[in-house]
Amino acid sequence: MTARRSRLGAAAPGREEARAAAGAHKRQLMDGIRWRTRAGAPWRYVPERYGPWETVYGLCQQLLADRGRHRSVRRVGRLVGRAG
Repeated sequence: MTARRSRLGAAAPGREEARAAAGAHKRQLMDGIRWRTRAGAPWRYVPERYGPWETVYGLCQQLLADRGRHRSVRRVGRLVGRAG
C-alpha cells in the first residue's frame, strides 16, 4: 500500500493532509472564540476571517457542552462566562 501511495504522490492526498486542513479550520474557529472573549463583543461581530459567526458560536457551545471531559476547554468556558 505504501508503494502505491508513493506512486500516486500528490494526486491522492492522504489522511494527514485532510487532518491538517481540518485542524487549521478548527484553529481558526478557536481564534474566533478567543477574539470574541477578549473583545466582549456580540457573536455577530466576530470578524469573518475566523469563519462565519454562527460556526464559531456553534463550536463554542459544543465545547462548553463537552467541557467536563476536556481540561483546556474549561478555561474557555470560564473566559466566555466572564465575557457575557
